Amino acid sequence: MKKKILFFIALISILACFFVISVSAETPSDYIEFGARFEGSDDYITVYTEDAEKKGNPRINFASYKFYSDVDFTKEVDISTVTGLDFSVTKVYGSNTRVTRITKPSKPFVNCTEVKWFTQEKAMDNSIPEQLFYGWSSLESFDFGNATYISNNSFEGCGFETLVIPATITQINSRTFASNLSLTSVKFEGSTKLAGNANAFAGCTALKNVDLGNVSFIGAGTFSGCTALTSIVIPAGITAIYESTFLNCTSLNSVIFEDGSLITSIGNSAFQNVPASNLTVPSGVTSIGQNAYRTSGIQTIVIPAGCTSIGSYAFHTSKATSLSFADGFTGPLALNTGVFQSAASLASAVLPEGITTIGNECFTGCALTTFVLPNSVTTIGGTAFAGCKKLTTFTIRPESTLQSIGSQTFKNTSITSFYFPN
Repeated sequence: MKKKILFFIALISILACFFVISVSAETPSDYIEFGARFEGSDDYITVYTEDAEKKGNPRINFASYKFYSDVDFTKEVDISTVTGLDFSVTKVYGSNTRVTRITKPSKPFVNCTEVKWFTQEKAMDNSIPEQLFYGWSSLESFDFGNATYISNNSFEGCGFETLVIPATITQINSRTFASNLSLTSVKFEGSTKLAGNANAFAGCTALKNVDLGNVSFIGAGTFSGCTALTSIVIPAGITAIYESTFLNCTSLNSVIFEDGSLITSIGNSAFQNVPASNLTVPSGVTSIGQNAYRTSGIQTIVIPAGCTSIGSYAFHTSKATSLSFADGFTGPLALNTGVFQSAASLASAVLPEGITTIGNECFTGCALTTFVLPNSVTTIGGTAFAGCKKLTTFTIRPESTLQSIGSQTFKNTSITSFYFPN
């Protein structure tokens, strides 16, 4: 009898030991750890993503303190098939110790208001991967920890209301925070780059306040479609405003370039449909893209002395009353198709020597009454002054180098006499 009892005790001990070993084996030895905080609580649920290379198929361990008491701390849950958990994701894609994407079910992180990284410096290589929280609309805040780099679409479609980008973040990429429809304010604490074809905040339709701080680079489309944005101060260190940066920011009533601005180029549609009446062209700009200032906002147009390129329709439909060029302008510069077309209030345009071409539709529909053609102009395009109904005097001097005039150039003007140079 005594032998039987000892046998059973030994057997139980062996089984217990085996159980402990098996449970311990389920605990990932190398993992990424992050926590999720839920509405009504200050506690986090900790989530471990295993090393995909070691395990073959990435899984998640749910560590539950008070929310899910039925889920063991060390219990491994294969989330490719799991159902019935409020806190759930459908699949994790991983490489070594870096998660590359977590795809979401129909209701990811139900009632989750904040995600915090715990082992980011070790496991995330200081970067937040592409699309990691893409579309998690209930995610309202995030602790960036030691992250320095945020990849494409990482937080697109999330539920942030306010964002503070810490100085440790050196770069954010394309559509990182795009379509956060609840986002109202953003503050940058460092010299973060909004890199590449950024569109970083594109479509954030509630975004009203942006403090760019010392941001050093603003990529294309960064704030396009931010229809609630009311004002912006552009840091002096920015060297270019790229394509569509503020396109369709239809409430943007103030645009201020800091003193000492280093901007040399304004991209296509950069300020298209921006109503700000204080819009200007910074003095160091050499290139202005197509539709760049295609807006009713700009009131006075002064072309910088070093400007050598103005794209088609650059100032189309502006409410500017005057056009002039800064002292020291030498050109050469061609005014391309429709540059000032439909600027219905433009009554004064003083063009210096160095202008070589006045393109098709360049001043169509303007309010000009007199115009003096620079001697350097060799070509005037078709309908260039058509519809300038108040234009009575068009001066061409004997030393003019004008060689060609397009069709219907002066249609519907009030010009009664015209001088043709040799």
